[in-house]
Amino acid sequence: MGLVDLKRHVLEKKIAKYRSKLQKRIQHNDSTDILFPGIKNIPTKNQFLDICVASKYKTGSPLHQGGIQYLLEYLFHTYNGVRSASEKVKKNIESTHIGYLGAYDLPWLNLLTSFIVDDILHQYITHLNWDDFVEDDEHKNIFILKDEQDSDKSIAIFISWYADDDLKTFNYQNNEIIASFGFGDYIGARFTDSEYKTDDVFFYSVIISTYDNILYQLEREKVGVSSHVRHYESGKIAHIREHTRRKPNFEKLKLNESEVNYLVYRVKDSGGVVRYYGEGKLDRPSHVNSGVSHNYKINEHYFTKGKMDVEIIKEYISKQEALTIEKFLIKSHEGSELWNIKDYEPDLDK
Repeated sequence: MGLVDLKRHVLEKKIAKYRSKLQKRIQHNDSTDILFPGIKNIPTKNQFLDICVASKYKTGSPLHQGGIQYLLEYLFHTYNGVRSASEKVKKNIESTHIGYLGAYDLPWLNLLTSFIVDDILHQYITHLNWDDFVEDDEHKNIFILKDEQDSDKSIAIFISWYADDDLKTFNYQNNEIIASFGFGDYIGARFTDSEYKTDDVFFYSVIISTYDNILYQLEREKVGVSSHVRHYESGKIAHIREHTRRKPNFEKLKLNESEVNYLVYRVKDSGGVVRYYGEGKLDRPSHVNSGVSHNYKINEHYFTKGKMDVEIIKEYISKQEALTIEKFLIKSHEGSELWNIKDYEPDLDK
């Protein structure tokens, strides 16, 4: 048995012993509900053990071990929380993205999060629901809206993760970890040790942008990391699988003028009530007060109550940006009497 295989065997024995210890500790509980307050996609006992093993021995991404839905729910819950704390918003030098930072000392995981949001989309993507997204069939760790699986994709969310020794920007000072995340600002966090984890820190980066821009981000140079055994000062040994890494990048896809001739608009009725959100090329809003709109309710209002008020929300943007903004504006008005529903528009598939 070679040295690498021997060390791997020793690590596997340590992990098996650790899992057995934790399993005995939680076996008297019927579920892991108490460990995940406020979470709907609660990991199973086995998934919880996988989370703890990944956290303690760095064998993978801890949040991924709880399942994709748990990963999305936890990170989106975190995003919605830091969004409400406006003092945490940071802007990078190029002003093409806005970032939010979060630090969490969980019983089984030391976690730092960074959310990088396209600045054009930022003010409209104020809340994310885990149930709205699925993993893209073509690209791992890219998530798209469920209704866009078989159509043109607008928004995309890319999730990557790193262990603390992969991030050279981390510095330990008096039991605090200070990290730079690329937009010129720092965050300090104090973490504790526990039987479920060491003092190691995991960093999750979530980029929220258009689908094309995310793909552009992923096309930059990848850094290959070969399979190896990692030794830590604590004496711990971890076997690292072969993988690729990418450093965070905040450049945006460059588009020509013909690709940024779209807009998003809002339509109000004679009483000032918002009834419709639309997107399209720069002349698209002209259909509203034409009497021949594709939307039945808009035509009905035009012939019975007169012209409607049209307001341009955002213009000279890309098709994907326009679609994303429109979708989130409609979603923010769920439960209201918007006319953006299929019953009021022709079924073009027939």
